[in-house]
Amino acid sequence: MPNTKSAHKAKRQQDRRRSENNRVKRQMKDAQKDFEVAVSDTEKEQEDVPVKQYQQKIDKAAKQRVIDENKAARMKNNMMKDLKQRKDFEDENKE
Repeated sequence: MPNTKSAHKAKRQQDRRRSENNRVKRQMKDAQKDFEVAVSDTEKEQEDVPVKQYQQKIDKAAKQRVIDENKAARMKNNMMKDLKQRKDFEDENKE
């Protein structure tokens, strides 16, 4: 329990920032799940995969410093790798 007025204010700020960071992280994880489900679902078309939404959530989290810029770049790189694997898999099955 904070003792001083400034400690109370710092605690309020921490709580506010934590809840905002958790909200952004949750949105990013939800977008990641939607992306992974869409990539694994072979019935969906390539255009139906929510790449842009996931990328936007990653960029927003990095911009707000919720995650590190390098982590954001790594996540987007892995996302594109998964998408390319799916595209290659679809191309193999068409032939």
